Amino acid sequence: TASELTAASSTTGQTDLTGLIARAGIRCDSSPASVNSADCHAGNGYAIDLHPACADDGFFAASLGPEAVPLAAQPGDETSGQLPGNQFVCIQATARRAQAPAYYYVQAMDPAQVPACAGDATCQAYRPAAGARCSLSQPQGCVSGWVPADTLEVFSNGIGAALPDDSPLQAADS
Repeated sequence: TASELTAASSTTGQTDLTGLIARAGIRCDSSPASVNSADCHAGNGYAIDLHPACADDGFFAASLGPEAVPLAAQPGDETSGQLPGNQFVCIQATARRAQAPAYYYVQAMDPAQVPACAGDATCQAYRPAAGARCSLSQPQGCVSGWVPADTLEVFSNGIGAALPDDSPLQAADS
């Protein structure tokens, strides 16, 4: 049922796992799907890891540099839009071949929506979502889609971690 597919999340309430699966074009062989489903796939043979929560302990990143990043409806598909450069995002799914991430399904966010970002220099370095105050409960109008993994700076140490020495932002601050 839909209630079984709902994962607790974000500053805006509940993230609907069913909605994420539909928006991202993900197929799951078992029902109900869960965040721990090992049988979800997308695109041409990509295994999918789901991480829909975009609260303080979510999986966050930003597009690298000032150039726009291509967005696709499916991992490996042709470009169907663009993610603005230096855009803060929540990663909601990872598409893998073997062990390495190949694509991420992202939703643009305003860092102000994440309480852990309050006063955080890493978060403040990235601009809010262009033209919309996106929320996870109301994703219509938010920039979202699959992006190549190498186009993001993933905050693997979480929000509030120091920028790595090779970060484009670190060089800009010098």
